[in-house]
This record gives sequence, C-alpha cells and structure tokens, in this order.
Amino acid sequence: MLPSYYLLPSWIDKSEITKLYSEMKSFAPFTIYNISQKTSEEIQAYQSSIITLMELIDLSTIKHGGRK
Repeated sequence: MLPSYYLLPSWIDKSEITKLYSEMKSFAPFTIYNISQKTSEEIQAYQSSIITLMELIDLSTIKHGGRK
C-alpha cells in the first residue's frame, strides 16, 4: 500500500510507484552507514528503479497534456 503523502495525480500508474516504495524500505534510513552496507548490485537496482519511476512520471505527464 502506498502512503497517503505521495501526492500524485490519479492518472499515474501506481504499480511502479508502489514497487519503488517497497524497494525504498530496504534503504531507509538514508544514512552513510546503511548505504555502505549495500552491495553495488543492490545500489544499481535501486538507481534503475528511480530512473524507471522518473520516466514513468515524465511519459505520463506528456500523455496527459504536459510539455511536449
């Protein structure tokens, strides 16, 4: 379930956002110590998820009348 503080338009697909939110839980808290305990593969997977989310929001915004 997505927290209520994610203020996103209803037309954005929540499945990718929920996926990223689930992955973020393993990284919280965002401290130097916690991040240093992650493997490079885990960090790269997290980075890929963030990029995917950014692309989803960008494409959804364009589709729903945003910038072209």
